[in-house]
Amino acid sequence: MSRKTIVHVNMHVIRRNKKDGTNDPVLTVKLGNRNVYAHEVRIEGPSRVIYSPDKPLSCGAKVWIETFSNVVFDPEPDRCRHQFKRGRCSKCSKTVAETYADAEDSLCGKPQAV
Repeated sequence: MSRKTIVHVNMHVIRRNKKDGTNDPVLTVKLGNRNVYAHEVRIEGPSRVIYSPDKPLSCGAKVWIETFSNVVFDPEPDRCRHQFKRGRCSKCSKTVAETYADAEDSLCGKPQAV
């Protein structure tokens, strides 16, 4: 059996994008104990949308999608193996915009499937 995947929209990033004029990924895909950030997510099978204002996720999300199906994401900045947190990669400190501009990034590849 596949592991449960949770997808939610990060409202803090939406607000920061509006304020700063940036385009950081606003979707968070929770894969076990790690997060992947994306602009687009495709769920290839059954899923359910949950609204739980009285018992939010630990990150504070009150609405999310849960699935055991395959999740494919092809976010432009996450094509490489960067791990974004607060708009910067925790590995190399590149911003999302810098990863867009760096077309020669040797880590870039095909869409990731989870």
